Amino acid sequence: MTSFLRSLFLLTTSFLLVMGCRDHHFPGDAIAIRSDFQRFDRAFFRTDTAHFEQALPRLQRQYPMFFGQDATQRFWRHQRTEPLQRELYRKAQQVFGDMSAQNRQLHKGMKRYYHHFGTQDTLAFYAYISRLDFDYPVLYADSLVFAALDLYLGAQAKYYQHLPRYLAYQRKPAFLVPDVLTAVLAEKQPPLPEDPTLLEAMVHHGKQAYVLHQLLPELPLARVFKYRPKQLRFAQAHEAQMWGYFIEQELLFKRGQRLLRRFIEPAPFSKFRTKLDAKTPGRIGHWYGYLLVKHYMEEKPGTPLPRLLRETSARDILRLGGYQP
Repeated sequence: MTSFLRSLFLLTTSFLLVMGCRDHHFPGDAIAIRSDFQRFDRAFFRTDTAHFEQALPRLQRQYPMFFGQDATQRFWRHQRTEPLQRELYRKAQQVFGDMSAQNRQLHKGMKRYYHHFGTQDTLAFYAYISRLDFDYPVLYADSLVFAALDLYLGAQAKYYQHLPRYLAYQRKPAFLVPDVLTAVLAEKQPPLPEDPTLLEAMVHHGKQAYVLHQLLPELPLARVFKYRPKQLRFAQAHEAQMWGYFIEQELLFKRGQRLLRRFIEPAPFSKFRTKLDAKTPGRIGHWYGYLLVKHYMEEKPGTPLPRLLRETSARDILRLGGYQP
């Protein structure tokens, strides 16, 4: 018995060591590029208002991408002292602190990104306060990525009380880095056709979700789609039933904004016009797009992620993946 226990201990220890190595070694480990959020918000709101005119030129040299030619010193002083902006900055400090957790997640995700997409274009990331510009929580411009911290302060933050609950839920800090990486991936993907079929829209968003999960494999799948866990469980439990609806109604190859509003665009729930609608998660087409792409990649496991994003034939992904719930 002693010998058996000793052998079991050695086997268990070896297994844990191997798993530990897997946790610490992943594609891109050898890439030296460091990805962190540069804190324009801190640099700006920590300037001394008593000597603001002297501090502003230093900020302009350090962060030229934030300063247009038309803005005056008076404009920037107003931005620095405006009560709402200052309040949003203080709240962001409480929520994010030094952003060490976000920087670790971003760095890991970008290591994998550079491993798959190459390092010829390195990206820089900046955190700032947008004064609640809900249209642009994340901006990508010319290899620069801007993340508005004031749009990720938590679903219960008072600044989002006017939003529907399903939109306020997306303002959680946990969605900041996934949104940043999604914006980066969108630059690597051809745009949707002007009038896409439902299948084309599904696969377009499914590819983004699939690649995002490859960059952040530790991310819970519900978080990839901005679903509550119970919403993902519902989608999984009713996968065959909902897919059957798409097939029976011959919707996959139909076009039209009404169809996209039902299954692709943000909404509190998807619209199958059944009694279960209120329980379905919104944007269910993104979920099915992910499943189609996942099955396609299982059939073609050597497909590079850049090639997957460039693939424009949604029909091929459906046909070659052989998805059947």
